Amino acid sequence: MFAEHGYPRVAISGVAESAGAAQGTVYTAFGSKPAGVAASRTGIAVGPGAAAPKAVARAAAEVPADPQYAENARKTADEMGVMPAPAEVAETLAAALR
Repeated sequence: MFAEHGYPRVAISGVAESAGAAQGTVYTAFGSKPAGVAASRTGIAVGPGAAAPKAVARAAAEVPADPQYAENARKTADEMGVMPAPAEVAETLAAALR
């Protein structure tokens, strides 16, 4: 879900619903949304409380060290490549409102 929708648009409740699980089960399995991102290997999430330069550097070092990040990035790029451009979406919406 993180790769498909982006981190800001994914709620734990949505993850739970798509998995057919209770929200509490997702929290028990991952503990937090950033932990879910890390587990999915779609990116890294450094929360506001952990944004110290050393923490960011440690998190960023994980990406090239794990080939799953590159694979997930390729999948995300492929999915984004077939999506309409934002201007096309805006025009479609504007036309629908006319």
